[in-house]
Amino acid sequence: MSYFIGLDWGTTVFRAYLMESEKQVLCDKRVSPGGMSTLLRENVEDYLVSRIQNWLQRYGKDTLVIGSGMIGSDMGLEWVDYVSCPSTKENILTNIKRSRLSSVNLYLVPGLMYQGEDNQIDSLRGEETQLLGLNFSADRKVVCMPGTHSKWVEVENHTVKRFRSALTGELYACLERSSLIRGAQEWHPTAFQYGVESGQKNEALLSALFQVRSHSNFQKIPARHSQCFLSGLLIATEIKEMCQYFQLNENVSELVVVGANELAHIYQQALDNMNIQVSVISDVEANTRGFLSIHQALHSDENRFSIQY
Repeated sequence: MSYFIGLDWGTTVFRAYLMESEKQVLCDKRVSPGGMSTLLRENVEDYLVSRIQNWLQRYGKDTLVIGSGMIGSDMGLEWVDYVSCPSTKENILTNIKRSRLSSVNLYLVPGLMYQGEDNQIDSLRGEETQLLGLNFSADRKVVCMPGTHSKWVEVENHTVKRFRSALTGELYACLERSSLIRGAQEWHPTAFQYGVESGQKNEALLSALFQVRSHSNFQKIPARHSQCFLSGLLIATEIKEMCQYFQLNENVSELVVVGANELAHIYQQALDNMNIQVSVISDVEANTRGFLSIHQALHSDENRFSIQY
């Protein structure tokens, strides 16, 4: 059986997938808090080897490793150029780079960049592997990928046309440690829904954010539910902005949320509250499919993609 390893190495979390290509199954998964922002660049190789060492010992030191995410960034192991959008699947695959690393048989997946008509420049790393796992179709589809930096991606005619990022997760993490949130917190769906409704109505986010504190001060919502209100407010604001940008009411065949189960469920709740239909795919499933697609391309007799050295 042909085993290989896929790395989804983000800014805050390290994930490794052990997969078997013939049966196309995920055999094992490892998650650790060693995101790229927590490591010195000179320690990245040692950390990688330590996380997958026993897999390499079991299946061979030449086991193929596919690296996606921040491992190919300026804070990672070595730089991999971005592929400009619009971009097809083949554009991504033909820009895969073989690492110079001697300790691991490593191939690095490029990120994507997009510059809009407003000259706003956007980038992503890691999400392109999940997109490859969705099987690009001809119909227009918008994919929401929530996280530290949420990505909304438009796919049409087998092509990633454009995408846009939102700082929702990082902003939430900063604000939950601020003076807006006081005391122990607990989840409450009504407070979250109230936050979603506020996000839908408000046009001025900076002013709306102070309502997190005001509602607590004047008992509009209990102080222990402030975090839920903040979450709903930020997510609804993101959704509203992205719906306007991508004109989601115009000829979109499908809106898909791809993310970790808990976070994807929260986004689905917000979208349901805003009467927007959506389907959900777990990030593990999308990553698994994506890595299998990349592995197949690297070993295809019919499509010998030129790997960069």
